[in-house]
Amino acid sequence: MRYDFECIACGARVDPEDRPAECPDCGGPLEVAFDAGALPDALPESDRTDLWRYASFLPAEEVSPVPMGEGWTPLADA
Repeated sequence: MRYDFECIACGARVDPEDRPAECPDCGGPLEVAFDAGALPDALPESDRTDLWRYASFLPAEEVSPVPMGEGWTPLADA
């Protein structure tokens, strides 16, 4: 899946191969931007309860997940 980084502040697009920490134009924070049509329609069946159950939606390629026991955190009234 092809993606870019997009600056939240100014909208500039940055190639992820450059591994930017911030927008080179204004110093603003970056978010992942990709073609929504390239996303899968649904999550694949999985018994995972951590972030990696969303791996097909993430711009991570050839990454070995390292779970830390997180997931399915219940919401509680405060």
